[in-house]
Amino acid sequence: MKTFLSVSILFALTLLVSCSKITDTVTTTPTTVVDSTLVPVDNLINIIGLTYAVKDAAILKTGTPTFLGGGANAFHTFGLGDTADANALTNWNVKIVREFIGNLRENPLTGTYAIQSSTGAWLQPLQNVVNANSANGKITILCPFGWVDTNKNTYTFSGLNPSAQSFYAEYKTKMKLMAQQFKGQSDVWIEIWNEPYSWNNTNGYTDALWLKDVTDMVNNLRSVSGFTNIILVPGNGQGQLEDAINNKGKTLLQTNNNIVFDLHGYEKWMIGTTTASITTRLQTLKIISSPFYSASVES
Repeated sequence: MKTFLSVSILFALTLLVSCSKITDTVTTTPTTVVDSTLVPVDNLINIIGLTYAVKDAAILKTGTPTFLGGGANAFHTFGLGDTADANALTNWNVKIVREFIGNLRENPLTGTYAIQSSTGAWLQPLQNVVNANSANGKITILCPFGWVDTNKNTYTFSGLNPSAQSFYAEYKTKMKLMAQQFKGQSDVWIEIWNEPYSWNNTNGYTDALWLKDVTDMVNNLRSVSGFTNIILVPGNGQGQLEDAINNKGKTLLQTNNNIVFDLHGYEKWMIGTTTASITTRLQTLKIISSPFYSASVES
């Protein structure tokens, strides 16, 4: 059974180690304009003081390689929690909180209070969610899990081909607003899509499609001037497979930096595997020379 509160581990590969239309008002903070796709990571750290950055196969914290080894999926978009919740995350040594965004279109980015969505759920402004995590020293990963359209039709992202969706253009617009809001907040990382593509690589899937889609989604975020935050890019096979990362990941990294790959350790990593086979898979991923993040594991 998959854990409700998933264990999350960030591996540095050098050590072998994822109602009505809502309009968001974006609060901007003056920042040095830097195109992170072109500027070396060392310069990004020196120019704008990035706390977290990716260089080769390491996550850097204030310029020094670090290992971030504990995290959890969370649902603070429905409620910010209390002191007990914050203390529990600290006691569990959680360093990264991956926040579920089940209604990307309607979830507000800013505001004082939660808003009620067209489906009746109360949704917390994402900046408030981030502020609560940051106050407790946690990194936040904002991850879109779903979309609710103006007719209240709900689309769960897992297993879908992103660019084939009717709401894809609107998705990109909302993600750009998110990048605008959180640029300069180095402890906020954005994942482009939760668990894309069919688990068995059907429904028209190819590694070339993965590269086209993830490049478009990454470039969409990077088109926001000053957005240099880390971006998480999922694998194929409903987020469980590393084939696309192995075959096309280097191509993505030729024109983008501050990328972390996201793999989910469900059945594709558990059934019919051995310690030796998993070690081989990790060794192969090491060649890509970029960190990867395991957003969920079986228990």
